[in-house]
Amino acid sequence: MSNHAHLFKSVFPVFLRKNFLGSFSRPLVEYIASAILNYEAVVMDGVVCYYPQLMSEYYEFIAARLDGPQPEWRKVGLYSAQNNARLYSYINTISVRHFMKVKARDDKKKNVVRLTEKGDLETLRKYNGFDSSSLLYQESDEMRWAWSQLPERDRMVLTYTIVEERDTDEVFELLKPHVEWKTDPELLSPKKRQDAVALLKGRAKKHLRLLILSYRNKQRMI
Repeated sequence: MSNHAHLFKSVFPVFLRKNFLGSFSRPLVEYIASAILNYEAVVMDGVVCYYPQLMSEYYEFIAARLDGPQPEWRKVGLYSAQNNARLYSYINTISVRHFMKVKARDDKKKNVVRLTEKGDLETLRKYNGFDSSSLLYQESDEMRWAWSQLPERDRMVLTYTIVEERDTDEVFELLKPHVEWKTDPELLSPKKRQDAVALLKGRAKKHLRLLILSYRNKQRMI
């Protein structure tokens, strides 16, 4: 770590109190809120601006983790001034990337008919193990029934991994409280976490497919 980075970490508490969440970050948050997330403007003290609607989300992102009484500022702490990169450039890059992912996820939610609402089989094009005839219809009684019969954890797995396409690390954290672990999940390596999510996803897909086949068998007997 460079001397620049060491110096920054030593003075950050003072810097934070004075202007990090104010004059330093405000132009960046204003840009993200208006140009990336397309938030509607608000008027504060007679000035049209966008940043107030995003500031709390920005704080949660940049101050993470927030599990304890004090923020760890882990993302800020990763700044190492590599290649003489300025702090603002570093914060700008990681923040823009993060909120672009947030925007893409929100757009997907708006454009994709949720499985829980209309049984959208278009999302199943990303599954394996489904026959082609089950993908011909946008709505299906069998899909709605199968989805309603799935255990809650399986619905969560498929929603996070297939519908919302969240990152594996994020999916692992979201599912962690809903799984009985033989090993402390905090001790698992990134590869083990990835394998765990893949296993849960595979099981959930299998359960959904079996329920669809069960529905078809019942319909044949009517």
